[in-house]
Amino acid sequence: MHLGANIFLDNNNTVAFKVGSDDHQIIMSEKGFKTGRHYTEFIFRTEPAERSIIIGVCLMRNDYYFSVADPKGFWGFIPSECKKIGTNEKGVTEKAEYGAPCKINDRVGILLEFNKGLEISFYINNINMGIAFKNLPIQTYYPCSILGFDSSRIEIIPSAVFPFSA
Repeated sequence: MHLGANIFLDNNNTVAFKVGSDDHQIIMSEKGFKTGRHYTEFIFRTEPAERSIIIGVCLMRNDYYFSVADPKGFWGFIPSECKKIGTNEKGVTEKAEYGAPCKINDRVGILLEFNKGLEISFYINNINMGIAFKNLPIQTYYPCSILGFDSSRIEIIPSAVFPFSA
């Protein structure tokens, strides 16, 4: 995993938790994708309140800090606000209604489907929330989570089984 300075791993490197600060920091999957179809799941081990946990994909970076006001290189879902956030097809930052409320122990899956461009969909407890982003340029994208509060915890299941038949 690639992770911010205040994020640590527990439980055989499957649970990420934040210690010592309330800035937003990223934990990225070790493996990025630029072809095919990939599904990763996250389980909230603390309440995803007030932007404490955000789920999505990002481009490789060497700065693991994240700004909700300027989410460059990130496309995702803010469960505490039921909003998607990212750059749309025209390169404009967009924050729009999306998804459903989440709570502790909920599972949020992210499906990456590469065709002529990348299409991203989110699943909450195996229920498809629909396409959040489409026609993103073909690049290498990394499933990730952003932890905001001190003591925020999330479990990462990089090899989760897609909940429905294709």
